[in-house]
Amino acid sequence: MPEHDFADPSPSGSTLAAIAPIATAAQTPPSTAAAPLVILNPAANRGHAARLRNQLEQALRDGRGELALTGATGDCARMAREAALTGRGVVVVGGDG
Repeated sequence: MPEHDFADPSPSGSTLAAIAPIATAAQTPPSTAAAPLVILNPAANRGHAARLRNQLEQALRDGRGELALTGATGDCARMAREAALTGRGVVVVGGDG
């Protein structure tokens, strides 16, 4: 069996950084000008997460971010993936797991 050298090749010392690069050439590089997407699952915590909606809308006004609400299984993953691929930051609020 061949021997493997599992020494961390990354300069930061993070094994994860060496194993799982964040972006590929096909993806758009992150933009500091892009407002983050905040994804809220209003049904989380037996519906109590919905109480955060008004606070989030106020915090994100004037272009500081965009609020998106989930409505079905898989919405959060899809929204987060699409935003990340365009270089936007993603914040998820109200996950149950």
